[in-house]
Amino acid sequence: MADLLDELDEKIGGALGALDGMRQQETRLFEDIGRQAWEQSPNAWPEGAQLEKLRQDMAAAREALDALRAERETEEEEAKHRCAGCGYRNADDAKFCNQCGNPLPGAFPAAAPAEPVCGSCGTKLLPGALFCAECGAKQD
Repeated sequence: MADLLDELDEKIGGALGALDGMRQQETRLFEDIGRQAWEQSPNAWPEGAQLEKLRQDMAAAREALDALRAERETEEEEAKHRCAGCGYRNADDAKFCNQCGNPLPGAFPAAAPAEPVCGSCGTKLLPGALFCAECGAKQD
């Protein structure tokens, strides 16, 4: 009985998914039909002024977004050269702040972690090894 209910639930879910897909396809078709009707006779629709205003607003929003992205990119570049301690803007190639002497961000790349080696024979160890596989020495 439970298997039959599960099977029916699965079929219902599949049917709902198929119906949803068809609704989405219908919506896309209506969008295409509406766009084609608009392009054939734009003056026939009272919503024309609304559409034109919306398109202008979208263009302005895209320009504002582009400006914000450019500003962020500039600020990001500036931050590479600005001292976190005092805020002084340093030369692009400076490693230390000319105003307070603090190291600048990104001036010294982080060193890669050293691979563990045996303290007795120098053989490379697996991470977390307690003993050396080469000489058997206990590792600290």
